[in-house]
Amino acid sequence: MQFLNAMVAGVSEGMTPPEDLAMADWCAKNVQLVGGKGTYFDPEAVPGQRVIMEWLEDHETEQVNGVWPTGTGKSVLFESWICHIVSETPADCQFSHQTDRPARQWVAKRVYPALQNCNKTRPIMAATHRHKKRKEEMELASGCTLYFGGANMSNLQDKSLVFIGGQEMHDWP
Repeated sequence: MQFLNAMVAGVSEGMTPPEDLAMADWCAKNVQLVGGKGTYFDPEAVPGQRVIMEWLEDHETEQVNGVWPTGTGKSVLFESWICHIVSETPADCQFSHQTDRPARQWVAKRVYPALQNCNKTRPIMAATHRHKKRKEEMELASGCTLYFGGANMSNLQDKSLVFIGGQEMHDWP
């Protein structure tokens, strides 16, 4: 019965219209940072994150490239963006790293906990069967599939994707 209640909650959450907030403001309200001891995403903490999120929301923008030094919030931006996609604009997406190993580690240590901690994605995660929440592919109850992996031909082809994100692209083969 508990699983059924969680499933109904996740489906109803997935059918809720998107909030009328800019992505950065939505993330500030809903995305709790992993390891941040309750700290929520702050778009003002790193200059440029708000602008990047505005570009990501703009349907006329086809590509965004951000080059930032280590430790300046690139992964936090991606994790917040993923939470926003899952809750507000469910769509199939691919997020790639140099190889499969760092992609799996990032999902396990940062993405999965971010989705579990986010106010809006927690019910969706609860409604998704545990076998659908793998490190390489998450088929979520909100209707989107998230793909994670290394930047290689087998991971980057044969999928129709709305959003594609790449981390550390300077190290891709």
